[in-house]
Amino acid sequence: MKSNWFSNFSQKLGKTKLFCFPYAGGNASTFARWHESLPQHLAVLGLQMPGRASRLMEAPIDNMEQLTTMIADQMSFHINGDYVMFGHSLGARVAFEVAVKLMERGVPSPNYFLASGSPAPSLKRTEAPIYDLPETEFIEELRKKGGTPELILQNEELKSIFLPALRADFKMVDHYRQSDRKLKVRAHVFYGVEDNTISTESAMGWKYHFTESCAFHAVNGDHFFIDNNREDVLSLIRQILVG
Repeated sequence: MKSNWFSNFSQKLGKTKLFCFPYAGGNASTFARWHESLPQHLAVLGLQMPGRASRLMEAPIDNMEQLTTMIADQMSFHINGDYVMFGHSLGARVAFEVAVKLMERGVPSPNYFLASGSPAPSLKRTEAPIYDLPETEFIEELRKKGGTPELILQNEELKSIFLPALRADFKMVDHYRQSDRKLKVRAHVFYGVEDNTISTESAMGWKYHFTESCAFHAVNGDHFFIDNNREDVLSLIRQILVG
């Protein structure tokens, strides 16, 4: 799959494609080494959105409808066999909206949908928006949430590079519209045991979005458990996809 939207870290086509959607401010490199711990028949494809990494010179997209339509365009053209969708935090909601668009186009459903570290799409956001805060306040909010290296937050040049994409991502988080859509797919939901940003109850709400089975998995770690406890996450994915 040759695309500037997805990086194939497996360096092979693979029988089954695992499309991975990163958290706010993240990029495809989050998934760069996943293939080392997953079965060889899986091709790990990390989403690379505009405004970061290899697409740094492109303007970031801050509109969920526009972004997910563009991703669905890419995926619908390249899906020609088994595939799985994984998304963490904002990435889970982006993946969900893309899956809905693919369903509406008549594209075959994924074998599995894996939602990680995210409240259910049907839940109303109660936190105040942060994407349009003055820079000092925005940076303080990023510190509270974690996940953004302090080196970036303290360096003027790095801030000018990374903050536009972070603001764009959090605009999508802050403006996300509740959805009651359902997907006909087997689902698994991961949530962090020590995640103080996503409650277990809000993660459990995902069960209403799938007409097939939906299983839940508690993972040790905070909101960024896919980075800090990667091996447990990959072990779960192996169990789900291989048995």
